[in-house]
Amino acid sequence: MMKKQILFIVAVSFCITSCSSSYNSMKSLSKNAKLMSDMNYYEGVKQYYGGSADNAIRFLNKAVSLNKENDAAYFILSQIYQGKNKRVEALKNAELAYTYSPDNKDYGLNYAQSLQRLNRLDSALTVYNQLITKDSSNTDLLLNMSLIYGVKGDMVRSIKLYDEFSTKYGSNETILENKQKLYLQLN
Repeated sequence: MMKKQILFIVAVSFCITSCSSSYNSMKSLSKNAKLMSDMNYYEGVKQYYGGSADNAIRFLNKAVSLNKENDAAYFILSQIYQGKNKRVEALKNAELAYTYSPDNKDYGLNYAQSLQRLNRLDSALTVYNQLITKDSSNTDLLLNMSLIYGVKGDMVRSIKLYDEFSTKYGSNETILENKQKLYLQLN
């Protein structure tokens, strides 16, 4: 009977030790995956700026396979695909970058513009509105929204945004020309 109790105690302590070791091993693996993801990201950026977009894609895809939340890698992938005129892939990566880092204004603008390029204007307006809520001083957001409303045929809303922009930041020749074109379309 005593042998069984000792054997049981040894078995339980062995299980506890191996579980703890397994947990620490998983934790270490997670840190290694993040490190490898970062290394692939930096190599991808280096390849991209070195002019090798295809190699950059390979490294950046490896980076996101190791760390699904690598927002910077998704952002660069979006830029590369946009340059290759692969707009669907660009949008997918822009959305992931913005999803994992919604406070990053550059990711948000990239996502909104990717939507706009694919003529998903209502979705683009939604993202632009989110961005304006975070930064109402960004003039590009107002101008892009105004252009979208003009394309959608909502000339009144487009003109109101141009007026809002002019009130805050002053007018220039391009804004006045665009407003004039919108007024002519209204008549």
